[in-house]
Amino acid sequence: ILVNTFLSEIAETLYARGATIDKFMGEAGIAFWNAPIERPGHAADAIRAIPAVMQAATRTNADLAAQGFPDVAIGIGLNTGPASVGLMGSANRLSYTCIGDSVTLAARLEGLTRIYGVPNCVGAATVADLPEGFTALCLDLIAAKGFAQPAPVYMVLPSDTPGLTQFAQALDDARAAFIA
Repeated sequence: ILVNTFLSEIAETLYARGATIDKFMGEAGIAFWNAPIERPGHAADAIRAIPAVMQAATRTNADLAAQGFPDVAIGIGLNTGPASVGLMGSANRLSYTCIGDSVTLAARLEGLTRIYGVPNCVGAATVADLPEGFTALCLDLIAAKGFAQPAPVYMVLPSDTPGLTQFAQALDDARAAFIA
């Protein structure tokens, strides 16, 4: 009940924002935009989905807690770039999916949410299409496994998030002290 209920709510939230659900792996889900139907502005749409997914997770966790289930933690890794999308696999098992370096980096970014203790980690190519009403805070520059060049990592929040200005300043001060 726990996993199916939680993933159903997240999937419906993503569908409503134009995402294609790729697959579920345990309690994790993979979704993408811009395929099978091209969507101009898909990176901005994906960013706009972040708070909706977080709200759906909070709401679903509260409903499940009332039934005695534990909270399900959520971390969102979001990246934009070229990918191969289509039916892939073997003659006996095909799946509509996406692969490529941009997809791999999105998975690496999702894993970083637990390390940094943040709800999302977003790649620079996605942040380049940041929609109005959102703020991107640079968390770090990482050496992602399998990538030759360092990649900046951002956390994206609605611009009206309480305490955002103070948090952004504290983050900038901490990064500056670390780099010095």
